[in-house]
Amino acid sequence: ALSFQFFSKTRENVLAHPYAEVQVIEPGNFRHYRLRVQYLRTETAGPLFEYMRAQLAGIAAKTGMDKVFVLRGADIYRVLDIENVDPQLPPAPPLPDALLALRRAFDHLGACDDLALLADRALAALAQGFGIRHALLAMLDAKLDAAPGAPGSALYTLASQGYPVSGVGAEVALGEGLIGVAAQEKIPVRINHRTPDYTYHAALRVADPASPRIPLPVLANPHSQIAVPLVHGDRLLGVLYAESEHDAFFSPADEDALVVYGRHLAALIDRIAALPDDEAAPSALPAAAQSGAPLAVRYFAHDHSVFIDNDYLIKGVAGSILWALLNEHAAHGRRDFSNRELRRDPRLPL
Repeated sequence: ALSFQFFSKTRENVLAHPYAEVQVIEPGNFRHYRLRVQYLRTETAGPLFEYMRAQLAGIAAKTGMDKVFVLRGADIYRVLDIENVDPQLPPAPPLPDALLALRRAFDHLGACDDLALLADRALAALAQGFGIRHALLAMLDAKLDAAPGAPGSALYTLASQGYPVSGVGAEVALGEGLIGVAAQEKIPVRINHRTPDYTYHAALRVADPASPRIPLPVLANPHSQIAVPLVHGDRLLGVLYAESEHDAFFSPADEDALVVYGRHLAALIDRIAALPDDEAAPSALPAAAQSGAPLAVRYFAHDHSVFIDNDYLIKGVAGSILWALLNEHAAHGRRDFSNRELRRDPRLPL
């Protein structure tokens, strides 16, 4: 299948004379192949079209070409012959066993009843099983007045691995960059080459006083990237994002294995959310004696942003949690809270 994006003379010729030659390059060892193909049809819907559309949208979102790179259709060809143009080049070495990597990741993940601990284990398991050093886990944050997956929804970073700063609380809008596209389309997006990041990193790191954002913890110049949606049933729960400084780091087999891993992880997250809250709420403590200069804390409900002494601190889900904790401490002197208690707090968008 070849992407049909533009009306061109080449496509006009193919429609009139449905035979063509296509040259492709194997990225592992740069061997060139010449394919003799026959055009069959153009698909504008269905699984293949949606997969190709998500891949193209991911590249477009990273290069500032989302208004230009629009998939019109997937042109389906029958391959009639394959010619190795460079037979003297040795074949590429065999790829690591993705199924074995998946098993190692599952073994390292184990069982867990705490979401924060599960997130840390999930990323550590990627390093153990797949050798992935840079990754993050983003969870869907459905706004209080929006259904999951609606335009009012976003993703927030729950945990990360391999970066100088954690970036916990950093937000990504649906459809923004690889992570947002994978979430919006519920389809994995894989890019195995370096692409210019005109809008993606700039948008996530812009210092806008009117709408401050926590920087997303990503590599400045990744050469390989993959974003896998965490889907349980038909519900999107989040996105697993990984990247590498090496070209062609993620193979198609890796993508398939990470999709299975992502679905398993989504099932574990869903199970944790359904656990009964059998922890007794911590008892209120007497308010501590005041000491030091007081801090002025301001909270803005529209985006859950928190400012301390007029300095922006955090927003989104993390901001709403901090505001709830500060209020409980001010009112009841509490210092200890359970994850399940916070997860079931109707004031929080969890």
